Amino acid sequence: MSNLYIFMLVGTTLAVVLSRRTMYGILFLILLFALMALFVVSLKVDFIGLIFVIVYVGAIATLFLFIIMMLGGED
Repeated sequence: MSNLYIFMLVGTTLAVVLSRRTMYGILFLILLFALMALFVVSLKVDFIGLIFVIVYVGAIATLFLFIIMMLGGED
């Protein structure tokens, strides 16, 4: 099962790097952080997976998303 997570992580990472629109890149980044949290939880390290979700998805990625939306960087 961990091979599927690794392929999804690599695919999502490539989508973040290669996306032309900033908004899509940030949405793929949120998906990447969520997949990283699921991968860590599958390794039986639940607390670190929860920290990934709270800190990265809940705070940092959402902050990036709102900054791009407020500044109008999607012209």
